[in-house]
Amino acid sequence: MNLTRLSTMLLLASSIGMTISCKKKDNPTPKAPEAGPGFAATYRNGSDTLHLFAKNNEGRLVHRYWSKTGGWTGWQNLGGQITSEPAVVSRSASSINVFAKGKNNNLMHIRWVRDEGWSHWTDLEGNITSAPSVASGRADKMEVYARGNNGQLQSRTYWGGDKEGHFLPWEDHGGKIADAPAAVYYGIDTVHVFWRSDDNKLIHRTRITGQAWSSPEVVGGSIQGAPVAVVRGLRTIQVFVKGASNNLQNIEWNNYGYAYLPWSTWGNLGGDFRSIPAAVSKQASHIEVIAGDANGTIRRATWNDDDRSWSAWGALN
Repeated sequence: MNLTRLSTMLLLASSIGMTISCKKKDNPTPKAPEAGPGFAATYRNGSDTLHLFAKNNEGRLVHRYWSKTGGWTGWQNLGGQITSEPAVVSRSASSINVFAKGKNNNLMHIRWVRDEGWSHWTDLEGNITSAPSVASGRADKMEVYARGNNGQLQSRTYWGGDKEGHFLPWEDHGGKIADAPAAVYYGIDTVHVFWRSDDNKLIHRTRITGQAWSSPEVVGGSIQGAPVAVVRGLRTIQVFVKGASNNLQNIEWNNYGYAYLPWSTWGNLGGDFRSIPAAVSKQASHIEVIAGDANGTIRRATWNDDDRSWSAWGALN
């Protein structure tokens, strides 16, 4: 073998090695989610750890969390191929469940269990045409709601623990909804569901376990996109929506004993948002709302019950 040929082979091998090396390093960290998709957030049950989820611009579920000792982590890529905003619930201190609409319009599910980490994605079937919403009033039950392909409210219920359990078949609850519903449990046996009507009004229905649904209640407003609801304390539900000018609006429902008081007037939290917000509350005096603004910045505002006011919108670090 002459020196010229040997030099050529060494140069080729070096080139191939460099290419392989580059490919091995080509494992990009997940991109921060665009402001367009919405967010989902939850405090892990019984803890001060706030978990934030979103769909990134590659259709993957991404996750970061905040703790008192470490602040915010970076984004973690949980994979999947999702086409909607996620929905999340923490039924116990040792579990988190996340749902989203998949590419085939089926309901997709991934869960975190302490000491095991994140599961693989599972397909829960269905033919949904909106992002899901998940609600739980007790550790052994959760209900996932979405708009079906017939434009009506549908749900699927899970019974079981963190690791073992089963989903019941899909149920159709009628109604005519224009976007993703928002569901919350008020106590352990009453679910409240909200949605946007075809004429952009906020609609509200309730059901006590084992009983029939209430008639739809027109709460009103002029809303854009899907609502988000959160229970604050024992007697209050806050609902957040985008207004006609992309500002964030809210309205409050109160219950004192058996006397159902009227809804509050609509409040204006300002801002210029392009995403469906996430709302979370860990105690009666505390609410956090997170949303993406027109510039792609993730913003957060908090409710201070001491002076009953909202903070200014700040960038999420």
